[in-house]
Parts: sequence; C-alpha cells; structure tokens
Amino acid sequence: MITNRIRVSKESTDKMKQLKLRLKVGPLYSIARMALTLSLEEKRPPQLEFYKEDGMEFNRPTLFGEYDSIYTSMLIERGLYKKPKENESPTQVEKLSEKETTSYLVAHINRGMIKLHSRVRNQEDLFDLIKEQNV
Repeated sequence: MITNRIRVSKESTDKMKQLKLRLKVGPLYSIARMALTLSLEEKRPPQLEFYKEDGMEFNRPTLFGEYDSIYTSMLIERGLYKKPKENESPTQVEKLSEKETTSYLVAHINRGMIKLHSRVRNQEDLFDLIKEQNV
C-alpha cells in the first residue's frame, strides 16, 4: 500500500532539523511521526502544495517501525484523496495506487511539519502539545 522509500519535501526536512536542534530530541523520524499525526487531525485533505518530495528520504520500516499498520490505518481511516490538479479540490477515493498512497502520506507529513514547526518553539511547547492531544 505504501512504498518502502518515503521522501518528504526539502522544506519539511529543514524544519525537522531545526526542531531536532531546538528540542534536543531523538531521530528525525520521530518528528516526522508527530507531524503526520498533527496533519491527520485536520478534516480536510492536504492541498497540492504539500505533495513535494524533494528532501530527505526515510525507509518505511524505520519511519513507522512496529507501528506501521497503525499509521497506515490512521491514514486510511481519515480517508484517501487523489492528488489534486492545479485549481482543483482533492477527490476522495476508495483506493489509491502504492505510489499515490505514498504521495498522500508525504503530503500529510509535509503539512503537519509546517504546523508542528510553527507551534513548537521549545520543549515546554512540545509538552503542552502532548497534553492537548491527551485531553
């Protein structure tokens, strides 16, 4: 359903690296996971601008580890959308190809990274975000 190679945007890559330094947290893939879950919170699908895949590459087993099926299920539960064309809205579908599903996952990570980067400036902000998610 999702390829083993997942490449996010250069902008997301830069933001992940900044957050890693700011927060003094573990590997970049843990930040990418947080970004994904933040994006999946939104009801509307990612727009065209979030589909860029010109940055860092992750191996899917490293990115999701033993929780691969959980992250995949969350993506499907939120709904699958075809990548929109210029001046179009995303279209919800029942099934996407492996490549399309991977691009959709990347779009969520890219969108979530922008959201995460703007909300979290230090470890206290991260703790506040975690508390909000657990309410």
